Amino acid sequence: MTPDELKQIGDLFDEKTGKMRRHVDESAAETRRHFDVVAEALTEKICIVGEGHVMLNEKLDRMKIEDEGRHQEVTGRLDHLEVRVGNVEDRVEGIDQKVEGIDGRLAGMEHELTEFHAETRSGFDEVRSAIRFSYAELDRRVSTLESELVGFATRLDRVEALVAR
Repeated sequence: MTPDELKQIGDLFDEKTGKMRRHVDESAAETRRHFDVVAEALTEKICIVGEGHVMLNEKLDRMKIEDEGRHQEVTGRLDHLEVRVGNVEDRVEGIDQKVEGIDGRLAGMEHELTEFHAETRSGFDEVRSAIRFSYAELDRRVSTLESELVGFATRLDRVEALVAR
């Protein structure tokens, strides 16, 4: 090969290399522009996600404050209910004591009634003769005892109704 041919090959090589460099430079510039566009879009999306995160945190803080208020309200209501339950328990205890008193009184009355019954049986002959002479007086006394028993039954029903509440 001659020096002219070598020079032509070198010039051709330089020309091709220059074209290739320009093409690589243009491609690199285009790639950089595309990368910048993509990076800018990603930056915007990241900012949007960040803003959403901040808004979510603010919402959670508001909800936490609201929940604390509700919790305090519920706690107050529970405290009030506990006081009311305590009052009801005290009233029930009082009613229990009254019922026990009534039971004692009824037991005493039952004892008295048993004694009365025993006395009535032992003195049946005397009562029979007294009935002949004063049937009206005995009828009045029996009616009084029955009405007292009805009164006790009514009172007992009311006490049981109060206890049932």
